[in-house]
Amino acid sequence: MNEARALLEEVQKEKTPAQADALVGLGRAKMGQGRLAEALPLLEAADRFWHEFDAESRWAGEAALWLGRCYAGLGRAADARQALTRAEKLLSRSPIPSDSGLVRLAGQR
Repeated sequence: MNEARALLEEVQKEKTPAQADALVGLGRAKMGQGRLAEALPLLEAADRFWHEFDAESRWAGEAALWLGRCYAGLGRAADARQALTRAEKLLSRSPIPSDSGLVRLAGQR
């Protein structure tokens, strides 16, 4: 996974939505392995990208969701609450039907 991310960054010098998506995916994978401390900087980077690129998009909401869940897993309750509240707000406006499940996940504090 890290090799694919490095290759993507080599080809795309500027930060892109594809890179942010890769960061979220890698962060989620590390969370699934219980490696929350390793997931955190990846998810923070994706969240920063979306905040600067399109802070109101559903993609920003998805990044905020996983960042919030990572914060929660690390015991950072205030940070988790802030990120999950933002995720719930953004994802609730999404036209993608399956995002309703992500909205429910964001609401599980």
